[in-house]
Amino acid sequence: MIILKAAASVLVLDVMTKEQLIKAKRNIRCEFGRWKPIEYNYYQCLAYLAGKLTSNYASIYKVFSEVNSVLPSFQPRSFFDFGSGVGSAVWAANAMWEKSLDEYFCVDSSASMNEISQALLTDENTGKSSIKNIFFRQFLPASDNIKYDLVVSAFSLLDLPSVEERVRTIDTLWRKTKDILVIIENGNLSGFFSVLDARDYVLQIEKQLPDSNGAHVVIPCPHEFSCPLMKEGSKKTCGFYVPYEDIFPRQRTVLKKDWISYVVLRKGPRPTDSNMWPRIVQPVLKKSHFVICRACCSDGMLKELTITKARHGRHAYRCARSSSLGDQLPLNIEQLENNKDNSVTEDCPEKKINKE
Repeated sequence: MIILKAAASVLVLDVMTKEQLIKAKRNIRCEFGRWKPIEYNYYQCLAYLAGKLTSNYASIYKVFSEVNSVLPSFQPRSFFDFGSGVGSAVWAANAMWEKSLDEYFCVDSSASMNEISQALLTDENTGKSSIKNIFFRQFLPASDNIKYDLVVSAFSLLDLPSVEERVRTIDTLWRKTKDILVIIENGNLSGFFSVLDARDYVLQIEKQLPDSNGAHVVIPCPHEFSCPLMKEGSKKTCGFYVPYEDIFPRQRTVLKKDWISYVVLRKGPRPTDSNMWPRIVQPVLKKSHFVICRACCSDGMLKELTITKARHGRHAYRCARSSSLGDQLPLNIEQLENNKDNSVTEDCPEKKINKE
């Protein structure tokens, strides 16, 4: 079958005109892009600082906030940042876990990035770093004997030259992880696929290792099954909006939005009492007398939930109506599907929705 398809493709190319071939090549470039590595010199690093610092910080801080909300007892002591750039993840981690963190290890292949990151941390008057025990390197450590409580790769996987290199990097990062690994990328197809590849690789390798204690997804997935969006074969991504303000002051505050995909993986099996509420993965449709939520559920299925006040009760209806893309829906799915009354859980009363 594959040979027949390849032969058919060759025949199609043979009968295409020159204009059609040019158009096809243009469409392929638009769809898949033309990848080339970026060599960050000092001025490119400054441009990256001006253009991406605030959005990256907001995205990483948002994910860290959700981790802290789901796992309030998680207090990391050591932090490892792959592709640290200008230090967005370091600032976000320090803001979230300043009291517990006492070691930061940053890796970025660009010496200029490391230089700028250190400059941002240095006090002009005293010459001392505002964050203690922080180290910078240009290459991943060869040994995986030293492990870190929190390992992060944010907006870095797609900078690697190949899928094989990404797999090797994910493998190295997971081996350096003592507790939690966070992967964040842009919410487009390429970013979503790279996050999904990392998720599936870690879960699969933990199943195959004989002495493994397992692994599970903390957020956003309420399960360890294959992504239901991939089962559908659609081009929709599991992404979430993150609002932020630009770094440059303006006369009028302009709130921008970044679109990200991410996964937070933790070593060990999923706790039996863990939060497995469905995650809303598409915009909520709010009609006059009912609400439609399309959510990823704990059984690994994508379900369309239609919630009305008459069938499911006032609390469930208000909870669904207050929800939006990226939120967890704190409702009993079995009761929803059986059209029984639902009550909002104690963790999420009517107007206190667990935002993603």
